[in-house]
Amino acid sequence: MLQNKTWKVFEGGIHSDQRGELRYNNNLDLSEIKRYYIIGSKRKNSLRAWQGHKIENKYFTLLKGSCKIHLIKIDDWNNPSKDIQITSIDLEESKNKTLFVPGGYATGILNTSEQMELMVFSNQSLTASLDDDFRFDENYWSIPSNN
Repeated sequence: MLQNKTWKVFEGGIHSDQRGELRYNNNLDLSEIKRYYIIGSKRKNSLRAWQGHKIENKYFTLLKGSCKIHLIKIDDWNNPSKDIQITSIDLEESKNKTLFVPGGYATGILNTSEQMELMVFSNQSLTASLDDDFRFDENYWSIPSNN
C-alpha cells in the first residue's frame, strides 16, 4: 500500500505510428488496485463534487476529452473549514497523465469538454469504499474562476 499522503501526477507517454496509438505509463504501480470504474459526462462545465475518503486511495486517468480535478485536503471530516486551499489539476486526452489522490482528500471533477471519460482506480473494495464515503454539497467550497 502506498504510504504517500499527498497527491501526485504520474506522467505517461503516447506512441503513434501507422497502426494507431499506444498510451502507457511505465512509472505507475497499480499493485494495490482492487477495482475500477469510468465516469462519463456529455455536458461541458458539469461538476461532480464534493466526494472524499479518509483512507481510500484513487488514481484518475483521462480517456477522452478534458477535465479539471479539484483537490481539497480535509481538516475535519464532520465540519471541514470553508477556506481550505483548492488545488486544481488539468487532465487532457492529448497528455497521458494519471493523478494519484490518497485518502484524506475530497475531489470535485469539472468536465471542461463536450464529452469526457475518466477512468478511476481504487485500492478499496466497493463495500470498504462505501463505509469511507464523505459527500459535501457542490457549493460547500467555491472554485475560483481562474481554476
